[in-house]
Amino acid sequence: MLRIRSVARSLGVLWAAIALCVFAAPASGAMYVHAGTSLGFMGTTHLDLAGDTTSVRDDLGLNITCYTTLNYPSDGSCGYCVYIGRPYGNQSTVAVAASSVYPMGQPIDAGLSYATSEISMAAHNYNGTTGAMSNSGVWANQAGYIGLTCVLDGQTHYGWAQIKEEVIEGPPLPYPRLTIVQWGLQLAPDTPVLAGQLVGTLRDGDADMNGIVNFKDYIIVERYFGRTSGMNWANGDFNGDGAVTFKDYVRLEGIFGQSSVPEPATLSLLALAGLAMAKRRK
Repeated sequence: MLRIRSVARSLGVLWAAIALCVFAAPASGAMYVHAGTSLGFMGTTHLDLAGDTTSVRDDLGLNITCYTTLNYPSDGSCGYCVYIGRPYGNQSTVAVAASSVYPMGQPIDAGLSYATSEISMAAHNYNGTTGAMSNSGVWANQAGYIGLTCVLDGQTHYGWAQIKEEVIEGPPLPYPRLTIVQWGLQLAPDTPVLAGQLVGTLRDGDADMNGIVNFKDYIIVERYFGRTSGMNWANGDFNGDGAVTFKDYVRLEGIFGQSSVPEPATLSLLALAGLAMAKRRK
């Protein structure tokens, strides 16, 4: 069994060279996906979630506030609060689910709890005497995803943002930085999404959710194969049972089989990979 697994892995480079060129057609549907921005020290900015430059109804606000102790500036102590939420009060329809640091693949749907006001993500307090920084809040020095909704033309749209919150070591003093790596908004109304989803409609086997099923997706399934709990789509759990099993691999293999004019060498390599999976299942 170990020998078969080793053989399957050793074929990885060749697999990648061929399979990256033989993939299922991109999934249908539409997601508005955009690269993010960073906010450091203090200040405010906002993200135009749907790319609607004529309205603030879909805007998400970011805010870092700096406050000082009574001793400042004698000992250099200061503190920061990091906020996220509606930047224009009721003019924006955005609501945020950020009470947890969600993983890639987290369902973003009506089951999450969304805040319609600005919420605190993290707080950082710098002691100028000791040089120590204390951190609090769910998102302090964390990286992951939040869930989003906004109302456009009376209809709810779901989305996500990939976030990194961290403390930068100055100069002159340590300060927080909030980075929105990227975000995505489902343009189809009332349609849940998964955190990190890049296309409007997902197809079986597309573990990285980019609309293409290829060797990268096989690598993800192989990495988590055999885990029996805590798995989601981004781990290769395509049937939603919380595990990554041979059933999920079969779904991945089925999409490869739908590719147009598959190369015989690619199909042979896929068969070897399937054999390795089957042996590991026993």
